[in-house]
Amino acid sequence: MALNLQAALRHARPRWHDTAYGTCIVVHHILCHHHLGDDGLPTETGYGLSTFTGDNEHDFLEVDFSTKEVRLRDDAGWFDKDKKFDPETARIIRQWTFEEFCSAQLGEQGELAYQPRKS
Repeated sequence: MALNLQAALRHARPRWHDTAYGTCIVVHHILCHHHLGDDGLPTETGYGLSTFTGDNEHDFLEVDFSTKEVRLRDDAGWFDKDKKFDPETARIIRQWTFEEFCSAQLGEQGELAYQPRKS
C-alpha cells in the first residue's frame, strides 16, 4: 500500500493545494492500481479506503490534505467509550510531509522502514 500511495501522491502533486481534487486523484490512482492476487484478479482484502477507522488489525496510513501530511498510525487506541473515532487517542508511529513521503525510500515490497515504539 505504501508504494501505491507514494505513486498516487506523486501523481497528485500538481493538485496538493486543492484538497477535493487532490484526494480524488489519489483515490482514483489507488483504485486503478489495486493489488492483484496470484490469479490476476483483485483480492478480497485489497486496500481499505475510508473517512473513518473501522474494524482494523494492522497499522495503517492516513493521508491528510489539510496539513499535507501522511501518518503511519497504530490500530490501537482509536475509539472512545462510545466506539467513536477519537483523534486525541490516535497514536502516530511516524509522519511525513507529502514531499518527504514522496521521496522516502521504501523496501522491496513497498514497506515502510520505521523505528518501533519503545515500550
